[in-house]
Amino acid sequence: MSTTRVKPNASPVDPAQELVAELHRNPDIIPPYNVDLMQECINNVTELTELNKTLFDENRDSLNEEVAATILSRQAAIDRIKRCCCSYIEVRKQRLKALRWKYYGMPPEEVRKNLSPEELEWIKNYSRMVSEYQLGFGQNGLNLMLHTNPPRNLQVQVKVLKDYGECETSDGAVINLKKNAFHTLPSIDCQGLIRQGVLEEVESASLTSG
Repeated sequence: MSTTRVKPNASPVDPAQELVAELHRNPDIIPPYNVDLMQECINNVTELTELNKTLFDENRDSLNEEVAATILSRQAAIDRIKRCCCSYIEVRKQRLKALRWKYYGMPPEEVRKNLSPEELEWIKNYSRMVSEYQLGFGQNGLNLMLHTNPPRNLQVQVKVLKDYGECETSDGAVINLKKNAFHTLPSIDCQGLIRQGVLEEVESASLTSG
């Protein structure tokens, strides 16, 4: 978990804005969940809420413009902190959901180690619900990961982009996927590996020219 700290005497909104800034600085990954900044946000909201309650109770019978302005200013800070925290959680969730589909299941350990316990529980439940939904179709279920785009051919020609090892195809053949090798494989077996960056579909001309 990230342990970024905000300098002392900073605005109570600063930790929340730093959470959002972390995501902007890392647009293509899920950075480590910043438990310290999130806790600062919770503490700041609690403190501002208590200050407002105390100030209101002390001036309940004689509210003036100065007191009202102070209360409204603190409430605006509270609302800003909440919006930033909600955005931080939602953007991370959407990135996590996208990785679940990219990796054809649970994201790898390098992603999971950056998640909070709540995020880990969420992605497990999300994956389980997707699996249950797919199994509810027909005798053999429905794999939503396959053919997000209609296949042009039942067999496709692919290039192996990185060493992967043995892979069993739907027709029972065992293929050893080595980097820079070319294969003609059933389209249904290639979709997930293409998404993972293991395979790349190539045209016939590319094979003959290579």
